[in-house]
Amino acid sequence: MSVEVLQACAADWADIVANVEPFGGTELLARSRSIAVQAWFDYELLPTACLTALQAIETTFRQLLFPEAKARTTFRHLVDRAESDGVISPDKAGSIRAGVKLRNSLSHPEGGCAFTLGMADSMIRISHVVVRDICEVRGMVGQARPT
Repeated sequence: MSVEVLQACAADWADIVANVEPFGGTELLARSRSIAVQAWFDYELLPTACLTALQAIETTFRQLLFPEAKARTTFRHLVDRAESDGVISPDKAGSIRAGVKLRNSLSHPEGGCAFTLGMADSMIRISHVVVRDICEVRGMVGQARPT
């Protein structure tokens, strides 16, 4: 792995949301990409980049999809609701649920943890896709890009 590889990944992820109007979720995705590139200097930052990408999904759910949801409503419940409403596919919902479970374990760690670039790429990529798809539903995307 090199810093150039991480920068290329970050550029690829950024392309997914390139046409989305900026808001809190896209700001968190940008932070996630930056942290991922910084993982060249500290490999253990990859889980942090993934956590930040998952925060972007939760922010998107709370700000755009379910703004009426109470603060106490769990992220997992929001994922279930988005799936049952047909906003996200069962496959994406399953990936996000796995991310929620991972987020909960990373937020309350019992020790260190490290991710491979492949693990991080998968989680950060799906986060970008889900945010873009929800923004598309809400009319916040100029010209949609396929994934």
